[in-house]
Amino acid sequence: MVLAISQIASYAPPSALPSVPALLAMSDDVQMHLDALDAAERAVEQARAALLRSAQIRHEALMRTRAYIVAAYGRRSHVLRTIGLKPLGDRKRRARRSTVHLIPPALDAPDA
Repeated sequence: MVLAISQIASYAPPSALPSVPALLAMSDDVQMHLDALDAAERAVEQARAALLRSAQIRHEALMRTRAYIVAAYGRRSHVLRTIGLKPLGDRKRRARRSTVHLIPPALDAPDA
């Protein structure tokens, strides 16, 4: 719109409105800030991607280290507590099913 206004040869703004060169300068200023914002957003995206890459590398290294410690010391070792794992003996065991079935009292009554 500013370029269209600048092409009107007979345009003379009143004193309350900015001149055409001032409007062009304002447009350049806005464009400069938009470009800076775009550059900042690209930088944030690149930083986020770098963070995710390094976090993935760290996670894989930790998993390999944990697997090595488990292999070196065994699943039953209490050394596993230092890395936040439970030794195999400390795990909760599944409840065993009872083989004795209780017959409800209503079914015990003889037929009358």
